[in-house]
This record gives sequence, structure tokens and C-alpha cells, in this order.
Amino acid sequence: KMLEMMAENDDVYIAENVLSKQLGLLYPSECNSKKMGSLWVQEAVLTGKAVSFKRPKMKAKLICLQGQLDNATSPFSPDDMATVEEEEFIEKLLWEAGDHVSRKQVIEALESTFEGMKTPVARTRVFLNGQANSRFFLAKGFSGQNFWVDLRTSLRCAE
Repeated sequence: KMLEMMAENDDVYIAENVLSKQLGLLYPSECNSKKMGSLWVQEAVLTGKAVSFKRPKMKAKLICLQGQLDNATSPFSPDDMATVEEEEFIEKLLWEAGDHVSRKQVIEALESTFEGMKTPVARTRVFLNGQANSRFFLAKGFSGQNFWVDLRTSLRCAE
């Protein structure tokens, strides 16, 4: 269930130890230890609902849904990938919304507007670049993941 929610938000994989810990927080009475969480993860892998894998240059074992393995193992986008147009699009979307926009809405808008934004890896590069350029930020919480305009930058630009 948790991996499905993450995949909807382009978080297609997670480190096994982090997932075990999160399961304990999400289901405190049923999964009351990190060891129990680890057993739950192993069971998901054994039943074929999840896959365990490693990425080059990463020590941690990673977990993803079976259907997300191609996305999870695809190469990262280059750090210097130009995403200015997509960043501006997201920033405009945020201003039009007036408050915030859910990550799912941003993903859907990028997919439908830009041909090169069909994969989670490409969209993640836009999100990282936009945050690094102080155009917007992503807040993750219990109510979901939402993008917000970075008012510090926007106010400086208005001056």
C-alpha cells in the first residue's frame, strides 16, 4: 500500500531499511519493530508484490513495486539537464492555483504538456532543479505531497 502511494508520486523506490522503519510508524500495533518491518518487506518480495534491487554506487538495498522496476532501474537524468521551461510551467501552475498543488496534479500536468516528461526520472530532475533554483518547494506530509511557490524568490523578482 505504501509503495503504491509512493509510486503515484514518482517515488518509485525506497531503501529497504527506511521502508521497514516507515512501516513501523504507519502500523505501530501490527509492525512494532524494525525487524518486523523487515520481515514484512521480505514477504512482499517473496510473494512477488515487490522487488529488491541495487543501483550502481548505492550501498542500500532498494525496494519497488514489481511494475515499477523499469522506472526504478532506469538511468538518472544528467544534472545539467535543461528544465527551465518545465520549471516555469510549474511555477505558473502554482500561481494560478493560488495556494499549492498536489504532486499528482503536477505530474499529470507535466505528462500532458511536455513530451519529454513521460518518465519519473525526467520529472524528478525538474523537481530537483526547480527547488535548487528556488522556484518552488515540495512539502511531504501525512496529507500528501504538495508543491508551493517559493515566495522569497518570487518577491525578489517582483521588486
